[in-house]
Amino acid sequence: MVRLLLEGNEVTVRWDCGGDEAFAYLAINGEELKFGDELGEAMDYFIIEKLDLPDAGEFYLKGVGRVFIEEERRIVIEHQSVMAGEIDYDEEKEESIYSEEVVQQGRHVLFEL
Repeated sequence: MVRLLLEGNEVTVRWDCGGDEAFAYLAINGEELKFGDELGEAMDYFIIEKLDLPDAGEFYLKGVGRVFIEEERRIVIEHQSVMAGEIDYDEEKEESIYSEEVVQQGRHVLFEL
């Protein structure tokens, strides 16, 4: 990760959580890493734990973040998450109605160099 950032690559993360699952996806220069990629899988678990992303319940949390080096000594993520929770059910359309709300945003230090 550090090498990728030092080389000037753009590193982004997106996540999709809730409904008893949590997944985070890492992209380098806009190209998402494939399932089974060692760095992608390691960052998946790391981001979920570091940002305390939920994986249970009847709500869903989607988010995006940008990873970068700050002050040449910290790896930081700047991120935002939106939560959607089921608030009603449309009988005619036979589909759930969700509310959406920004619930998490800011910067977190992922690790120090």
